[in-house]
Amino acid sequence: MEFSRLFEALHHEPMNSSDHQRSVMQLSGAMGNLTLVLKGEQDLISDGSKVYSCSVEGSGRRCGGQGDLLSGSMGVMAHWAHAASTAGLIRGMNPSVVAAFGACSLTRQCNNQAFHRHGRSTTTSDMIQEIGPAFRTLFES
Repeated sequence: MEFSRLFEALHHEPMNSSDHQRSVMQLSGAMGNLTLVLKGEQDLISDGSKVYSCSVEGSGRRCGGQGDLLSGSMGVMAHWAHAASTAGLIRGMNPSVVAAFGACSLTRQCNNQAFHRHGRSTTTSDMIQEIGPAFRTLFES
């Protein structure tokens, strides 16, 4: 919802709901090619030059507060990715895109694991309990 409101505010027309990839590229470009995430069945990430898709399996249950988990993990991963880029460990990729992809993957994995434990009653608090195990699954195995 936030994405579509921002798109409409900058473009003075509704977002094209049939072409999300184009919409995320357009909005990133309109904002100076900053890195954006459009949450959905597959999360779309763009820095205005290309669209990346994060399709790590989540669940059919999106709960309120999930975006807060995404933005918090994105902040941490942005710090790590930019530090790694400065140290020369990331080359040829925008560290903000790397951070966004990592945060989307982590959030979706937390959602998947919490859903397997709690089913349709999954809440964001349940997802928070999965951060450590999900991080190990994705990044330490």
